[in-house]
Amino acid sequence: MTEPSLGRRLLLDVDPDLGRLLEGERLRSARSALSVRTTVVPVGEWDLSGLGRVSPANMGLMLLDGAVARELSLGATVSSELLGPGDLVRPWTLDSHARGVESMTYWNVLSAVRVALLDQRLTSRLSEYPEVTAMLMDRLSARSQRLAMLQAIAHLNRVDARVEAALWLLADRWGRPKADGIVVPLTLSHRAIGQIVGAARPTVSTAFARLAHQQRVVRQRNGTWWLNPDCRPSAVPARDRGIRQRRNLFPVTTSDLDAADWADQLAGGASTPQRRPDAAVPA
Repeated sequence: MTEPSLGRRLLLDVDPDLGRLLEGERLRSARSALSVRTTVVPVGEWDLSGLGRVSPANMGLMLLDGAVARELSLGATVSSELLGPGDLVRPWTLDSHARGVESMTYWNVLSAVRVALLDQRLTSRLSEYPEVTAMLMDRLSARSQRLAMLQAIAHLNRVDARVEAALWLLADRWGRPKADGIVVPLTLSHRAIGQIVGAARPTVSTAFARLAHQQRVVRQRNGTWWLNPDCRPSAVPARDRGIRQRRNLFPVTTSDLDAADWADQLAGGASTPQRRPDAAVPA
């Protein structure tokens, strides 16, 4: 990482929400037992070359504040994902073999961030506090959901609908309610927003002009964005809610448990899988 270490901090001090599932003595115990190393990364391109010295056995990095753009370059196209407080990233990988599709990844710090290293010392102690691990998994699930939302937004036909929906998605994390609307305090350029929604900068500029004329989205003098609360996009039932399976894409294997058994397991029923009398015994 690019800045000197700030030493170890208590995990539940730097991110209290991770202790949401704990209470009483377990909360107090976890607070004193779980610590992380933190550092500050300045604005600009984040040089991750120093992470070559970080063991891949560490869980990853967690952003504590600020905003980072993870930019993936595929040919002449750049796709961007904005990351913020609570997001988990793992810039190193064990999968170093060549991929079918070549790409380049860049990290651009938009506002100075504090980052926590979730190292092996932390993960060894997390085994005593599965509630905190569950919250970390929830963070990964939330990021996956946001990426799914961005994928859906990129499928909208009109670019003005894409940029408005994307700003509302950003408002869910960074938005600040005001008397007359919601302000997204991110000074993102039209080009940067185009990289988020999959559109060229001139098209995005035209879309913003249309949205401003309709008083739906207005760029303020300081570069931040104002959103009209009466125009928040809403979901409607889709005509085709899923892809109908017309053929088996992969070979079907026989499970030891039928659907009812699995449902019982997921609902906290039987503690161990029960083999059906007619289930085949693996060789």
